[in-house]
Amino acid sequence: MRYLLLLLSLSALGAVPYMSVSEMEELDRSRGVSVSPPRFIAGGDWQSWSYPHEFFQTAEFIAGMQVSDSSSPDFGGIIEGEDMIDVIQTDNTQEAIWVWCWYTELSGDTSYVDNIRKAWIYVMNHPAYGEEGDESDYYRDWNCGLALFAELKYRQVFGDSSYMEYADSCISYMFSHPLNLNTGNATLRRLHPKVTALEAGMLYAYGVHEGRQDLIDTAIAYGNRVKEWVEEDPETRLNDEVWAMSGGTIIWGLCKTVFSADTTQGVAWLNQYMPLLEYFEPSGDWSNSWNIWYANGYRAAFEISGNELYCLYHHALTDSLLVQDLDDDG
Repeated sequence: MRYLLLLLSLSALGAVPYMSVSEMEELDRSRGVSVSPPRFIAGGDWQSWSYPHEFFQTAEFIAGMQVSDSSSPDFGGIIEGEDMIDVIQTDNTQEAIWVWCWYTELSGDTSYVDNIRKAWIYVMNHPAYGEEGDESDYYRDWNCGLALFAELKYRQVFGDSSYMEYADSCISYMFSHPLNLNTGNATLRRLHPKVTALEAGMLYAYGVHEGRQDLIDTAIAYGNRVKEWVEEDPETRLNDEVWAMSGGTIIWGLCKTVFSADTTQGVAWLNQYMPLLEYFEPSGDWSNSWNIWYANGYRAAFEISGNELYCLYHHALTDSLLVQDLDDDG
């Protein structure tokens, strides 16, 4: 069950559009301030869910959001959401590839093979490193990280290495476009460490699978930069949400890199700093995305520390998202 719960929350990493710095600042102004107190969860406080069913619903829902018009320049891409039908992005599409590949592996059902083929057509026409980004490379780097997840899972499931060259191009882009954690813009100073943490986690996983020490070393270096940044002001920097990311993104990235390489250090660090991490963010238009990352952060911390409380938080946060699916379509 824990494995399927992890799968479900990761499958909801979130289709998120590019935002300019001014748009992020406006989002902050309109959101107000909300600080949630720690919550302690008893075993029966959540609803019972069939996590495989929810995940399979997600795969089906995404298929319904794919552009099917072969004459469209967006053919094969995934629409941002039910209320954003004119927005089609590469991150959505790479996440869909990952979800459909997982579905195929878990179920043995090949119903989405053609959807995957079409999605790759879109991605090749709109590569991650060509996405928006005048003020910062954050969106391209985020997309490049997702490319590694999509390519690796596709290759693992189908034995097809056709897109390894694309993944290598995304790695090259990330290597040549590191994000400045001390940039002059205050909003980007909050965002860049979170995206760097995500990049680090994805580079590390890909590097371990491929036996590429250059990726592992770079991922750990990125992770250490983020860890040092957090330690300068942990209470503020762990309890922060900007764009689609939250303090949970930071924890996820550190656990998947620095603390995976040195679990003794990881346990000590988590024991010191995890009590500062916000459990749940109830306010804001993007709170679902922030809470997805809090859920993933708590799960990653559990994997390193073995602290069952973190697993319970992960469970409850995931269920808090599932309960919002009022039309039961994934």
